[in-house]
Amino acid sequence: MKQYNSILLCVFSALCLLSCRNDAPDYPGPDPSESWGTIEDGGSITSIGLYCIEKYNNHIGEIYYEYNPRVKTLKSYTDFYLQLELNGIDKSFQSNDYEEMATVLNLQKNYCLAKSSFMVEEYKKYQKETNSLMEWPLFLTAYVSGEVSITCDKVLFGEEPGTKLNKHFSVNRYYSNFDMFIENAGYSCLPIGIENPKMLYNFGEKIPYDMDEFFVKGTWLQPKYYLQFKYNDTPTERYDDITLTLSFPMIREFVTEYAVAIHRGRGMDAPRLLENVYEAKCKIKFEWE
Repeated sequence: MKQYNSILLCVFSALCLLSCRNDAPDYPGPDPSESWGTIEDGGSITSIGLYCIEKYNNHIGEIYYEYNPRVKTLKSYTDFYLQLELNGIDKSFQSNDYEEMATVLNLQKNYCLAKSSFMVEEYKKYQKETNSLMEWPLFLTAYVSGEVSITCDKVLFGEEPGTKLNKHFSVNRYYSNFDMFIENAGYSCLPIGIENPKMLYNFGEKIPYDMDEFFVKGTWLQPKYYLQFKYNDTPTERYDDITLTLSFPMIREFVTEYAVAIHRGRGMDAPRLLENVYEAKCKIKFEWE
C-alpha cells in the first residue's frame, strides 16, 4: 500500500509540475533586431592568419589556437581547406572611468548604425519579403584596398613559384565539413564603398565563389573566410610540402579612436583611415598514398 501511495504522489507531483510549466509564459529570448546595424571596429585588426584545416579530422581535444597554426600532414590536395582570419578584433576601448567607457561605446554604436543604415533597410525589406528570421551578417569597418592574391613557393598548376593562383581557389564565408561549401544563405550580402557605401550583392543574391569576384576593391570585410581548391581543379604536381602565401591589402577605419576623440573634444571630422598590406603563410606537408 505504501508503495502504491508513493507512486500516486510521484504522478501527482509530475502533473503539478507540468501544469506550472504550461502556465508559465515562454521566455522569448534576445530580440534579433538588437544586432541589426552592428559593425565591428576594423581599426583593431592587427594581422591576418592563414591556417590549414583538415576536413576529416575533428581534432577533438586540441585547443583551436594550438591546432590552427600547427603544420598538418595530409594525403591529398582535397583533404583540407584554408581558414583566413582577421586577427585583433574586439579590442574595445578601456578606461577606469565607466561612464566614459559607456559614452565612447554609445558614440561608436551610433556611428556604425548610421553607416550601416542602408544595409538595415535592405535587410528589413528582404526579411519582410521572405517572412523569415535571419541572422545579421557581421562586417567590419575594414575594406579591400587592392588585389588579394594567393601564391605558392613551388610550381603549382604549371605556374612558377610566386605566380598568382586565385583562379584555382574558391572563397566563402561559410563552411561545411562535408567536403563542400555551404550554398550562400539567403541573408548573404556584400556591401562596397567607404564614404558612399552601397550593395554590391544584396540580400538573397548569389555571391560568387571566385576570389577575384569576391574580394573586389572597396568591399567590406568580415572576420573569417574559407578557401579551397575549386572542384575538379587540383594540382598535378606532388611535393613533400608546400607553403601558400596570402597577400591582403586593406583599409582600416578607426571607429573607436574616432569616438574617443569626439568624447574628449579633439574635433576629428571623420575616422582615420589607414592602408596596410597584410601577409600570412601556411605550410602544409604531404604523405601521398
